[in-house]
Amino acid sequence: MSFFEELDDLLRGPLDLVPLINGAVYSWGFWLFGAPVWKCFVVSVLVFAASKLHYGRRVLSRLGVLVMIAAMFMWAEVIPAPGELMQRARAVMAEFQP
Repeated sequence: MSFFEELDDLLRGPLDLVPLINGAVYSWGFWLFGAPVWKCFVVSVLVFAASKLHYGRRVLSRLGVLVMIAAMFMWAEVIPAPGELMQRARAVMAEFQP
């Protein structure tokens, strides 16, 4: 099935509540952590599309899903970038050394 056929399948038929709820839960979670509203909306749309098209089960491997989730948290600025996170970890470790 090509991308356009899958997109047509996404927009056709009755509204499926499970992907819609998945998107809403992810969006609400990002909003709760303080991400801007537009980023919450983008995450919601991506999660809805991936859930509706069953990408979590068919195309993405488990590691790919974890990388995608971690990248979304960094993109939404919920957690700091890896370089900044490393600097914070070094600063904390330096405080515990005699």
